[in-house]
Amino acid sequence: MTAAKKLGDIMEDERKRISALRTQLIQRLTERKIDFQIIEAKYDQLPHILALTFAGLQGQYIMLELNQKGFAVSTGSACQIGKQDPSKTMMAIGKSEDEAHQFVRFSFGKNTTADDIHKLADCIEGIASIR
Repeated sequence: MTAAKKLGDIMEDERKRISALRTQLIQRLTERKIDFQIIEAKYDQLPHILALTFAGLQGQYIMLELNQKGFAVSTGSACQIGKQDPSKTMMAIGKSEDEAHQFVRFSFGKNTTADDIHKLADCIEGIASIR
């Protein structure tokens, strides 16, 4: 087997694993009746990125709370890190300024586990229940 073939197989296995984690987080949030909306492309969605808005909650607040619990998340695209303005992407797809401020971006990687997803869902539930 060639190195390129092995790498292709590894990449496909990792894509499936990450996709399953993404789906698991969505399912856990849905089961907990958390009011969220998925922001995604209709086609060719990257499995390692999950963009959500949480009704009635500022993305900045969620980010800070999750950061305190050891989760690194963002409130904008990678090219907007550190900016307080609403996401230009969210505004471009027709979201209101309020919705844009509710945006949180989660990224999954090779070290992300199912246990991480469970803990993340628990933390989000705790944050959402304060509202």
